[in-house]
Amino acid sequence: MAFDLKAATEAARTEAAQTPFQFKWGRESFTLRPVAEWPIAISVGFAEMAENPDDPANNTRLIGLLREVVGDKDWDRFAHTVPMDAFTILMQKLSQVQVGTPDLSPSAEPVLTPT
Repeated sequence: MAFDLKAATEAARTEAAQTPFQFKWGRESFTLRPVAEWPIAISVGFAEMAENPDDPANNTRLIGLLREVVGDKDWDRFAHTVPMDAFTILMQKLSQVQVGTPDLSPSAEPVLTPT
């Protein structure tokens, strides 16, 4: 019998990875499907954009990837509400919460080391 990769993956997902990511912008609330459920092509698209940050095609590509992440149901509302410069912060928080990457934002208070 063949190994059931789908069943094994679903069993291995953490609770955080299975929880939809909710956020708001002003009075508008949005829910994104868990990162673990995104097709690999979305993550590859973001990685390729990061490898070629000066590529002028990135803006068009970003809109397409955003639309896939947000979903058709909420896309129009999202596109008319959330500004582009909020996307980086959204992705950092989403990664931190669902994938467990560290928060890379600057610390609110300076870190003091004893001398």
